[in-house]
Amino acid sequence: MKISRRFQSVVTATAAVVAAGLVLSACSSSPSASEGDPSDLSSVTLRFGQPSNLTEAAIVASGVLDDAPYKVEFASFQNAGDISSALVTGQLDFVQGYTEWSVAQAAAGATPAWSEGSTGYSVVGVIEPGDVANFDPFMVLSAKDSGIATIDDAKGKRWGYVPGSVLQLITAKAVTDKGWEFPDGIEPVTLDYTSQALALGSDLADLQTTYVNSAGTALEGGAQKVATASSIGVDLFFTYTASSKALKDPAKEAAIADLLERLAEYHAWFASHPDEAQAAIVDGLRLSPEQAKLSWEYDRGILRPVNETAIATTQGIVDDAYGFGLLKNTIDADLLFDDRFTTQIEEAATAADTEAVVRASY
Repeated sequence: MKISRRFQSVVTATAAVVAAGLVLSACSSSPSASEGDPSDLSSVTLRFGQPSNLTEAAIVASGVLDDAPYKVEFASFQNAGDISSALVTGQLDFVQGYTEWSVAQAAAGATPAWSEGSTGYSVVGVIEPGDVANFDPFMVLSAKDSGIATIDDAKGKRWGYVPGSVLQLITAKAVTDKGWEFPDGIEPVTLDYTSQALALGSDLADLQTTYVNSAGTALEGGAQKVATASSIGVDLFFTYTASSKALKDPAKEAAIADLLERLAEYHAWFASHPDEAQAAIVDGLRLSPEQAKLSWEYDRGILRPVNETAIATTQGIVDDAYGFGLLKNTIDADLLFDDRFTTQIEEAATAADTEAVVRASY
């Protein structure tokens, strides 16, 4: 499938990130494009946040940013809290890789509380899993020779997850649905995004809730898939999220609209160019070719506009998390979404035939 090229290529080098302070020094000095003609995007720089280098590597490899009339600076972050802070303060304009849980979790803890017209950021695009029944990227794995074949076998066992992440939410749902207390019904094992890749092989845990990009080593070592988020009843999707400050800037708003159109093309490219996409994954995440193939299989998705199903799914997750005690406050999921780019996403996805291309890749 041929991807269109519309303007002259301007993609900058990866932005430097200070993990603790999240200071992107260029942010304060960037010119405000809203002072000029919003149709002239040549002075606009979109600061694009990502949870790993995968997004940058694959998007750049796809070529969909070729000829973009604005600059894109990528910045990588190690946790959702840092991404949220950067969005709220305007240090980031746009983020990929945030699940609806991460969006809701940060918003529910915001001070002052969010209200209509006063939010830190909004979901502006939804990445629908291409085949969640067979390729759900969120999974529960048991260690080789652990004797754990189902969630029923996990009571009292050492169960690893990253606290505060969607992995904790999935774990809490799995445990409470069995009628056990969370976390008392299991022996919780605190992991981080580095240690989770080695948790089962190093005997840190009997089972763990993880994401596919961290599961390769465990699966190669004989770990077994016990359940997935969807089989447990946690329906997750990734999002494209924009800061409220960027959305209030007419030129950045126009740039984001154009970027979302290109991203509809990107999702079609990612699914239809497995060799190139997997090479980008190897480069971006430093994975083996086998692990990159696994990541590609699970990361295919369809870009959708904001829709009522996504909002309702998010509200269900908020309600569950509040009931588990993972959120101190509840929040109206409607506040988290902005559908202003519906037309642009729909037209671009139709032009790229994104849904058909993605589904044909399975």
